[in-house]
Amino acid sequence: MGLASTFRIWDSLRLLGAGLFVFAFTVGILGLASWLFPNAPPWCVIPMVLVAFFGSILAAVVLFHGKFTSRRSEEEILAYRLQLEQSGMLIAEPYRALRAFQMEEFEDEGSQYFLELENHSVLYLSGQFLYEYEPLNEKPRRFPCTQFSIRRHKDDGRIVDLLCSGEILEPEITAPPLEVDELEKYDSIAYGQIIQGKSYDELKAERLAATRRRR
Repeated sequence: MGLASTFRIWDSLRLLGAGLFVFAFTVGILGLASWLFPNAPPWCVIPMVLVAFFGSILAAVVLFHGKFTSRRSEEEILAYRLQLEQSGMLIAEPYRALRAFQMEEFEDEGSQYFLELENHSVLYLSGQFLYEYEPLNEKPRRFPCTQFSIRRHKDDGRIVDLLCSGEILEPEITAPPLEVDELEKYDSIAYGQIIQGKSYDELKAERLAATRRRR
């Protein structure tokens, strides 16, 4: 599934959830107010409706904006990977990389990287599993690197983890995330796939241009 499709589905589900929340919250507050104040004068109805409605919108903005995906503990992740490995459910794909640049995270999609491989094709990687390879809390960076293997689930092809080796590649730039009007252009990009029709330098130049436009 491409980036644009993923983002559109996520946004649609989030908007649907927020709308249902606003409706349920507003009705619930009005019902509670009617039960607590059965003899309230009629002129209070409109202010109560407005307070309930805008209060529900404020609550929805807080609840439905940002990162919601709960992260499993490191022990749970390692146990899950060990189980897959022992059951023969992991397939390793080796790669060699020359350069890399990073894009800022969009919502909770995880870290995003474009890597130029030794044959000068470009690999796009994105996902929350990349968090553990980022420099964080004095932990050194582990990815991108010059040699690595992507391990995929044998059945559904999703990326489970990376096995890193070689030298660390510091990202050349960290570009802003894609804007809405850019999603269609990148719709063919799926995480863990080779990008067709664009070189590393072309992709990097596009992201640098986007950075300058936003200043």
